[in-house]
Amino acid sequence: MRDGNFCAIGWAEIGDLSSITKDEVGKQALRSALLSHYQGKNLPAVGNALRQLFDFRWNIAVGDLVLAAVNANVLLAHATFW
Repeated sequence: MRDGNFCAIGWAEIGDLSSITKDEVGKQALRSALLSHYQGKNLPAVGNALRQLFDFRWNIAVGDLVLAAVNANVLLAHATFW
């Protein structure tokens, strides 16, 4: 992903977030996708994921620094990347 100049987050089964609009309609569409994935198993997790995904979709911008992490460990890239 680094070489392709893009980043991705978990929840691949939710799909492409580019069609999610920055309004209540977009938030409801995302909520529906999450509820379909979780199938009502963990409703607090749906609320947390909704906030994280919606914020990611609408707050990340070209030029932002993205740190890749696995759990609490940040994965470092080559110095030329930074």
